[in-house]
Amino acid sequence: MLRAAFRREVRRMLVDYQRNESSTTQSEIDMLITMYFPNQMLALAKAWFAKHADVIKREITPLGNAEDIQVDNLNYRYASNIETFGDELLFDATVDCRLFYECRENGNHTHDDFVQRLTMRCKIVYNNGKIELSGISAYLGDKKHSENLKYPADKNLVPIINKDELDAEAERFLRIYCPEALTTPQPVPIMDILKEQMGLLVLSGAKLKDDDKTQGGEVFGQLFFAPETVEFICPQTNKLKSGVAPRGTVLLDETISQSDNIGCQNNTLAHEGFHWFRHRMRATIRNILYGNKYIACRRATKSKRLKNAWTGEDWLEWQTNGISPRILMPVESYKEKARELMAKHGYQPGEQGSEAVLETVIRDLADFFITSRQSAGIRLVETGMVADNELKSSLAVRRFNLTTFIGQADAFREYCENGDFRDLVDSGAVRYVEHVFVINDERYVKNVSGHAMLTAYARAHMEECCIKFVLRKDYPRYDHTIRGIAFRYDKSALKTIHCFEADQNTSILDSAEELQRLQSKFDDEFNEYSAATPTFGQLAIPLIKKRGWNSAIFKELTHLDDSAYSRIINDKTENISLRTVAAFCVGIGASKTFADKLFAAAGLAFNNSPEMFAYSFILTAMHGRSMDECNAFLESKGFTPLGNRQRREKEAVNQ
Repeated sequence: MLRAAFRREVRRMLVDYQRNESSTTQSEIDMLITMYFPNQMLALAKAWFAKHADVIKREITPLGNAEDIQVDNLNYRYASNIETFGDELLFDATVDCRLFYECRENGNHTHDDFVQRLTMRCKIVYNNGKIELSGISAYLGDKKHSENLKYPADKNLVPIINKDELDAEAERFLRIYCPEALTTPQPVPIMDILKEQMGLLVLSGAKLKDDDKTQGGEVFGQLFFAPETVEFICPQTNKLKSGVAPRGTVLLDETISQSDNIGCQNNTLAHEGFHWFRHRMRATIRNILYGNKYIACRRATKSKRLKNAWTGEDWLEWQTNGISPRILMPVESYKEKARELMAKHGYQPGEQGSEAVLETVIRDLADFFITSRQSAGIRLVETGMVADNELKSSLAVRRFNLTTFIGQADAFREYCENGDFRDLVDSGAVRYVEHVFVINDERYVKNVSGHAMLTAYARAHMEECCIKFVLRKDYPRYDHTIRGIAFRYDKSALKTIHCFEADQNTSILDSAEELQRLQSKFDDEFNEYSAATPTFGQLAIPLIKKRGWNSAIFKELTHLDDSAYSRIINDKTENISLRTVAAFCVGIGASKTFADKLFAAAGLAFNNSPEMFAYSFILTAMHGRSMDECNAFLESKGFTPLGNRQRREKEAVNQ
């Protein structure tokens, strides 16, 4: 009974979505047929009537004595029994055919016309940039509803998948690409499936851009349904490159392209793979109709919109979010492995210590199926192996809300709002490398062609060296009750934010040996430079000479001009600007400790303005990054980039 009620609710929400999806009453399949296939539909009808002339004469009374039956015209009415799968679209097109016929009776010839309704089963296939229509079968009269549709979709080509059908949908995927995973517990080789069986191009380590700012959340992966020009950071050179990604390209963000984060990466691959499996024909048709180059994105957060306002894309993401972990952990194989591990570790719900045992079971399940621990734990509830309250009370669920990975925007927000975190970053004890805050030590951070990267040891020991952040819902900043009115928030519409909490990082913060070695390193650096005379020029000139800089290198690394170089190298730095000092600090790679000394020597100091917070952030969290990367961050926060180059380039463009 509850399932029936849920189905009705899903259908109701789909109806609401269709009302919101377009301001016109014509659906996308109607638009496709009437705009692109009117002549082909007429040809199919003519061919069918010509082939079945004897049947027509028997079943249609006015045509019993007809000798020459011709289809003169056709009026498309509606489509039904729609299915989408891969590059194919199946549907029943109901049409009204205007028939002209001739009768001979008692030597007389009579001509007349007649309107006959016909329903044709059709198939549209996308092939090498073209869409082609063919007929499968037909019958006289209105549509006949089919209960046996394998891949049903609505008239806007959104697949119709209920919550209790998610496992079955994942099973259909696996029966095609990895049937053995349905009967024998094993990790699903999702990367091989996408590359070798589905023919997708998978590119790792990209810096993804998100044009839909309304959705929020980090973008983990993108799938292109049409050729698209993309920009990405080359992992070998760390330089920005661009090129045309062909249809069927999957980009994985650099935040999940690390070896220790393979579970998140696999879930993203399964996510994009299912998009390609079930949703690519809708994306193709919308591109044909509207020119929309739909890009499927896997995000860290769900849609912010309320369900009754969901678009077709929101429904596609809901389906894919639910199905991708089921592809990696098919229900029967997962239950078999879960029972095995529960027996091995002696898990008994309710017993003392059961929470820790459950965490061990979840860890082993995640390691076996190569997925995230969060997905593995949730799957225990979905398959009925563990009650929801058992999972929520376990130690494991508390760990689900922890992550080491944090995007640049979230990192800067926390740096501005959390004094404890800001103090930690400003101390130099940690630095921001590859989307994590890692202990600033040579065991964990290495320099590759002038760019900071995590060492192999760090990648294998993230728990040891990386700061953990608590994921929390960002509720509105006011009391939850006002004059006795209680507010219930739709948590799916709330943004998830990263929060630094010291008690979640005691193993790192209390690591005296690590922090003492770091502090010694910083003290040595400070003492090295403190011997210099306290003018900006006398601090800067030795650094320039030590690095072998000339004017060209200076301008390339600081984005300052010849006049700035001349002033500094000739020690004429009276009234030097704050932005010039900041640009020099970034270009020279000064630590926050030495940057403070340079600012003081110039008669400047950091204050609590938003812009100064941004400068402090790039000198601490982004220490060692190139000027291009730092300026990209500043521009993303609405601040003017450092140096003179960007200003001259913008002026040249405007001219």
